[in-house]
Amino acid sequence: MRLLLHSFILISSLAIVARDATAGIVTYTSQSLFEAAAPGLVTHDFSAAMVNPGFDALVTGPINSLTNNAVFSPGDIAPGLTISSSGSTPLGNQLYVA
Repeated sequence: MRLLLHSFILISSLAIVARDATAGIVTYTSQSLFEAAAPGLVTHDFSAAMVNPGFDALVTGPINSLTNNAVFSPGDIAPGLTISSSGSTPLGNQLYVA
């Protein structure tokens, strides 16, 4: 009986929290607007990639701070960060860089 009561209280609490929780998607039109909204937030993106605007590239993963290929130079990826993909393309374990 005590377990049933505890289970009921837990489920009721989760239902109340789930009902009150909300989330939304915020889209920024530029990196500078995002950085102004979240000053000091450490982020990492592929902006250092050597891919011309309007083009894309496939990179064999995983990639890290030592990666040296036609898209990334050593140091372009933050130290300690390794980026990989799950799955593969006919060419192997590839990451898509837009």
